Amino acid sequence: MEGRVSWYKPDAGWGGLVSHNGRHFSFKTPMADSTIHGGARVAFQVSETDGQLVGVNVRVVESCVDALVHENEHLAREFRSVVAIEA
Repeated sequence: MEGRVSWYKPDAGWGGLVSHNGRHFSFKTPMADSTIHGGARVAFQVSETDGQLVGVNVRVVESCVDALVHENEHLAREFRSVVAIEA
């Protein structure tokens, strides 16, 4: 299944996901994962834990910055020009 990270607390390893069909899942990583950030597109599996469906084996497919560039390319170009980032 794929979706987006809605939030992630790396110090605790907890986060929230929203699948492409709008379902919300919590997830926990075994340790802080510096590649996971809010807005990232992720692939994950769904498992049942304590009677709740949770995301497991969360893997980043596209970072939130890359997603911004692809989905809103004109906004990314404008952002780069305002903050003077070389493309």
